[in-house]
Amino acid sequence: MCLVISVALTSVSSVYAYLNLFRAESSSTPDSYVFYLWNDYIRNGTPVRIEISFDWQAENLSMTVTVNDDEYNKWDYLGLVFDINKNGKIDYGGKDEPCIVHANNLTRVRKGVYLLENGLFSWAMIDPMPSSFHTCIFDKEVGYTFKISLRRQSINGVEPPMPMHICFVDYENELKVPYTAVGIWVQFMVT
Repeated sequence: MCLVISVALTSVSSVYAYLNLFRAESSSTPDSYVFYLWNDYIRNGTPVRIEISFDWQAENLSMTVTVNDDEYNKWDYLGLVFDINKNGKIDYGGKDEPCIVHANNLTRVRKGVYLLENGLFSWAMIDPMPSSFHTCIFDKEVGYTFKISLRRQSINGVEPPMPMHICFVDYENELKVPYTAVGIWVQFMVT
């Protein structure tokens, strides 16, 4: 069962947000969620499909997130926010310690990363570092597959049911100023 709180598309190069054509689908696998968001920028003429699978182990939370992007860029990223302070909602700013995992297997640590009200992330001007908790592979046919393994203790022992925020940001292959990127995000209840 999946309760969607909100979903939107946001442009990084200009500030706007609106609701997408959206569909949430049950997965045949327990602890999996599938979301479809319409975005011609990320998937020309095809809905963006985000599938999230959870494996709740005693010590670790393992996740696999696939996004069917059709073009690799090392700066594309997946942003994650768990309800770490356990107040029953996702908080803006850094209260729930958001983290960012890049397609090039670098990460931005939770301290200094902030969830913005437009659903995207901002961070302190600190270089990303090699990730010890995620890997990302890209396949032209499948898109990105992010494999994430977090110590449950590092996320304050969160467990279902809990709200969660996931954001995928897709940059153009050639970075220009102003940057051209589009982010899609969804907040949902993990049950």
